[in-house]
Amino acid sequence: MKELERLSKQALKRELDKGFKPLNEQTICCMPESIENEKAQYISRSSINLIDYIPSKDDPITFICVNLHVFQDSTGQKNYNESHIKGFREIFDWINASYQNIYEPNYIGVCNSKPVLEQKIDTRIRFVLNRIEFYQDDALCNLGAWDYTPLVNAMLQRDASMNSQLNIFLTDPDNPQPALGYTRFPSSNLSFKQYIHSFRNRLNPIPPYFLSQHWAHELGHVLGLTHTYNGGGASPICDENDPFYIYDIHGCSPTKQCPIPKPSLNNNNLMGGQESWTITTLQAAVMHYSLQNLSVGQYANKGCCFKCVAFSGQGDNHVSFGTDKLLNYPNTISNEGWSWNGSEFITPVDGIYNFSISFVKDTFYHGGTQDDVHIILFKNELSIGHAWSGEGSGRRSTGSFQVNIKLKRGDKVFTQIHSDSKKKRHVAYYVFNGHLICSNCI
Repeated sequence: MKELERLSKQALKRELDKGFKPLNEQTICCMPESIENEKAQYISRSSINLIDYIPSKDDPITFICVNLHVFQDSTGQKNYNESHIKGFREIFDWINASYQNIYEPNYIGVCNSKPVLEQKIDTRIRFVLNRIEFYQDDALCNLGAWDYTPLVNAMLQRDASMNSQLNIFLTDPDNPQPALGYTRFPSSNLSFKQYIHSFRNRLNPIPPYFLSQHWAHELGHVLGLTHTYNGGGASPICDENDPFYIYDIHGCSPTKQCPIPKPSLNNNNLMGGQESWTITTLQAAVMHYSLQNLSVGQYANKGCCFKCVAFSGQGDNHVSFGTDKLLNYPNTISNEGWSWNGSEFITPVDGIYNFSISFVKDTFYHGGTQDDVHIILFKNELSIGHAWSGEGSGRRSTGSFQVNIKLKRGDKVFTQIHSDSKKKRHVAYYVFNGHLICSNCI
């Protein structure tokens, strides 16, 4: 996570050094009828308590499978090409860093009449770039807003199964467009299909870093988020009595600010028009409401899955006594698949997984016991094995354990430390590793 944050900030600096500025001139990025449908849905959802949908760190990751369709001219020279595939995958790494919510928000509304919400929480939503398709068609390459039906038809003709996943279309129109791209809000019609249509301007191509910000923004709309400012077909809800009023952005009377003027350099929210990254807790709740109740849910955990899931956690100088304790691993060495939270692994996809634990017991420092010490591996509340350092084996001794096990999405795997007679235990060094061997993709 820290490495991804570092790379993202480096990329931002590179683009700013080139003279690019954040793109805040989008005029419309949701279809004209889309916001009216969304308002109607809010009326029917008046009994909803949005706080009930705030994600927890214990929730499994919801992944959304995305296909990218690049429409070139008949020569294949106009628009992006196969040489950009690596860059597209890097873009999705940046998008997922945004939804991991690793940046500090600089605009949080004050609302004394509502519960104070912890911010900077992981949305528990990630996007998996599945297929990248290239088409050579002059007319489709030049297609602008607002009708993406010909693009959908081209996709269906190639492989209709792609319509079960979320699809992004990228064209290269000659004429200026009213936005960088557009999409539709989710619908209460659960079979309603949502698409993102983005544009590449050859005279002023969007730098990859900002293209990732733009898609992260549009994906926010797909998941039900409005803007924090007025306009763009997605103005915010400013009625404080509406259950979907985002008070942790706009605050409450008398300090309420809704909408937030645009541009506002003090607003680094993903939906604030500055192509920034942060997501508030209530915005995360809106997205999870949409996934559970609206059309975007049809794309959740279907069509593709993580190809790589692996983690490694380490710790040192753990001292405890008494009843068995949950072990925390302060140093996360790797976390591919975003399913490790420092103490628990939350299974992201059904499959066969390998886990290993090892530790060094020390009796020389901290009064650590020479009796048996175990680190026990649990699946949910069931013990499935343990690493064991036996009694009287010297000042320092080791224990290790490894197992392959079948898991379902949402299963929790964690470790607890145990000692005979609940005596003080000192573990000088301990490691917990896990990885996916094979998955049962939906």
